[in-house]
Amino acid sequence: TMMYFNALEHGMHDLPIADDAVRRELRMQLETEGLESLYRQLQAVDSVMAGRLRPTDTQRIMRALEVFRVSGRRMSQLLQAELHRPAIEFRRLILDVDDRAELHRRIERRFARMLQRGFEEEVAVLRQRDDLHLDLPSMRCVGYRQMWMYLEGNLSHPQMVDKAVAATRQLAKRQLTWLRKYREVTRADYRNRSVDVASQAYQLD
Repeated sequence: TMMYFNALEHGMHDLPIADDAVRRELRMQLETEGLESLYRQLQAVDSVMAGRLRPTDTQRIMRALEVFRVSGRRMSQLLQAELHRPAIEFRRLILDVDDRAELHRRIERRFARMLQRGFEEEVAVLRQRDDLHLDLPSMRCVGYRQMWMYLEGNLSHPQMVDKAVAATRQLAKRQLTWLRKYREVTRADYRNRSVDVASQAYQLD
């Protein structure tokens, strides 16, 4: 989430859009030849990008190879270009949660509500689709991956809940660390129902 916000605020590089055919080809190579082979291919066509990535970073290795195959240009070269910045004025509001124990309780309650509202059924439907699998970024989202593994019989229900809650806690920790770098922001206690941002009142529903 924070990466998406950062891209919205600061802009994005002009990279080619995803190509389904190339991605299918790369997934087949991953299954038949292994990740090490793909990493060696990246080293051959874009040694700079390969040097920035961990040899175990499947998603980014495959994306860098996809960019090269689609555009004929190295991803490391494209990333040197100027960012396309949106013409948007931002006002940053951060809801602070100082009490980590309370944050963890709220995370547990949130996941319990997801289960009550049909999260298991949602993921069960997604598993029926031919174009979805656990290697996709969307299926590595916290909660989805753990539920998928439960439905495949690789986790018990209590294990699924524990791992999903733990993954959400780790995500919250990373987000809080990310948010600490922001300086020109209005910080508010999440328990307050209203806050003034740049002389404008906001109601927090």
